[in-house]
Amino acid sequence: MKTLFTILFLISVQFSSFSQHVIVDNKGGENTDYLNLQTAINNANHGDSIIVRPSDVSYGEVAISKHIVLLSEDIVLKNEKLNTTRIEKLILENISYDKSDASNSTICGFEIHKLEAISDPDNAVRNITFAKNKLKRKPQIKDIKTWIITQNTRIH
Repeated sequence: MKTLFTILFLISVQFSSFSQHVIVDNKGGENTDYLNLQTAINNANHGDSIIVRPSDVSYGEVAISKHIVLLSEDIVLKNEKLNTTRIEKLILENISYDKSDASNSTICGFEIHKLEAISDPDNAVRNITFAKNKLKRKPQIKDIKTWIITQNTRIH
């Protein structure tokens, strides 16, 4: 049993080392990996974490087409001043012809003005964890049965 535990532990450490985390700051702050959120998403591998710093300037329109973890730095640092990281339009994709699939992603701690999911007719973006976000408009998503949605609020 001890040997099995050791083997499983080593395998989990090996796989967790494949995913990385990067920091995005559109103001170019200290220890920033990217200035542009979409560029960070495009360069991410499946399972990577992207930490986005708050800004008085919106991060604009972004599309997620792979499994990533997208976190506002306020959430990571457990700052009381939540949701100061704004995205104008967030698009989650699951389209088979270009092999895009944002399923299993996590989005946490953002002010999002428009949220959409785009997928093939017989498909959907599934298993999204969507927590502690502020939404300006009603999301345009056809199937959220597999989503974990918690502690989100609506803003006007």
